[in-house]
Amino acid sequence: MGRILAEYGAEVLKVTGPNLPDVPFFQIDVNMGKRTTDIDLKSEEGRAKFEELLADADIILDGYRPGTFEKLGYGPEALSRLAVKRGKGYVYVNENCFGYEGEWAYRPGWQQIADCVSGVAWAQGKFMGLNEPVVPPFPISDYGTGAMGAIAALTGLYHRATKGGSWHGRASLMQYDLLLFSVGQYDEKIQDELRSRQEESFFALRHQHSVDQISGTVMKTMQKQHPHLFTQHRETWRSHGFNADVSVITPVAKIEGR
Repeated sequence: MGRILAEYGAEVLKVTGPNLPDVPFFQIDVNMGKRTTDIDLKSEEGRAKFEELLADADIILDGYRPGTFEKLGYGPEALSRLAVKRGKGYVYVNENCFGYEGEWAYRPGWQQIADCVSGVAWAQGKFMGLNEPVVPPFPISDYGTGAMGAIAALTGLYHRATKGGSWHGRASLMQYDLLLFSVGQYDEKIQDELRSRQEESFFALRHQHSVDQISGTVMKTMQKQHPHLFTQHRETWRSHGFNADVSVITPVAKIEGR
């Protein structure tokens, strides 16, 4: 969510706890365009620092389990009250794994879990001619859900500008997967064509292989068959944290003058 908004000109600050680990790959990929900081929201000093940031914030993106921010005193209702005091609303967007109703709503989870629970991984295995699940190549649900959350944030900004008040949006990995199922699958003719393009290494993948292994296998085939995807529609961004240039896909939408 944050990276998409950064691409459209937002100043994005990623706030994490000082004891939470992060995956280096994600630092380069999904953190492009963001600033980062560590804040302990369980300490008085950390809470004071966070509330200073909230004073000027427009959007809060919450990727924790439902209820986590509420327990810390910074959920949507608390921020709505703060918005009244400061005279400007907030746009609050939640993103989680299992949605916001039912007994699984408060469970933690990530893309591979959502893909398995929703049946997407089983559909992927069936596509490969197997009677077992295989995690789909690439973090499709992660990025798709992020896009949904970014749309919710932009919609909230529009409503705040035209109607005033604070706005709350929600997105989840499971809801995105179920949306894909609701659209339906390609017919068998197209699926046969897609299967014919794959190499033997693809059909050797099984349920125990990680998304990194699966994505790497498919990526090699894509580089052979569609080299233009890795050369066209790309921009070079400077990563000051890594002191390196990073090639990224050009944003689909363009904002004139930026």
